[in-house]
Amino acid sequence: QPPRPGSQTVSSKFSTQLQDLVSMLDTTGLHFVRCIKPNPTLEPGAFATDMVLQQLRCCGVLEVARVAQAGFPTRYKYPEFVERYRVLLPDDQRGLVSDESAMDAEGLREAVRQLLSGFGVSVGDYELGSSMVFFKTGTAGRR
Repeated sequence: QPPRPGSQTVSSKFSTQLQDLVSMLDTTGLHFVRCIKPNPTLEPGAFATDMVLQQLRCCGVLEVARVAQAGFPTRYKYPEFVERYRVLLPDDQRGLVSDESAMDAEGLREAVRQLLSGFGVSVGDYELGSSMVFFKTGTAGRR
C-alpha cells in the first residue's frame, strides 16, 4: 500500500538524518583520536615500551609534541598559507607574491617570507620548515 500523504518513508528519514549529521560535522572542527596498543597480546596491565614508542613515532605524535614544546603550535603548509593570506596584502604589495600554483617549493617559501614581512611579523615569531611555516603561540591570532 502507498504511504499516507505527509508521512516519511524509512529511506527519506535516513536521508534527512544523514544530511543533518553532515551539516553538523561541517560546522565543527574535526579531531582524531589515535589508539595505541599497549602490548602485542593486548593483556591488561602489561605495557611494552618499545612497541608504544614505535607507534607514537609512526603516527607523528612525538614530532607534534616537539614542535608544540618548542613554542610553535600553529602551522600552515606553504601553498595553503600563500593562497589564504595573499589577498590581505595591500594592492601595491600583492604583486610581490605571484600565483602559488606556478611556484616550486623554494618559491613558495620565499612567498611566505614576503607575506610575513608585509604583515610585519617578527622573525622570532615564526620558523620556516621545508614545507610549512610554524608560528609561536598567539602570533597567527594577533595579525
